[in-house]
Amino acid sequence: ADSRRAFAQESAEFWQALAETRQLTDSNARLIAANSEAIAVSRAELRANVEDLVRMVNTSVEQAEIDRVEFRATVQQILEALTQRFTSNGH
Repeated sequence: ADSRRAFAQESAEFWQALAETRQLTDSNARLIAANSEAIAVSRAELRANVEDLVRMVNTSVEQAEIDRVEFRATVQQILEALTQRFTSNGH
């Protein structure tokens, strides 16, 4: 009778532990799924931010080239104006 009682007690403890393990496993699975979703969202946001940054850099490079060409043209005009001024004065 004692061994049956002990077996029944151990069996009850086993099934209780198994139920707790299942609950913990289910809880962990939900947390993993939530983390996975959060990582996917963060990754999408990061990709969008990087794409925006690349566009900004490309625009800056294009604008710098435009500015360089305009500056060179302005300097050329100034040189031409000065050359004209000095050559028209007989120098």
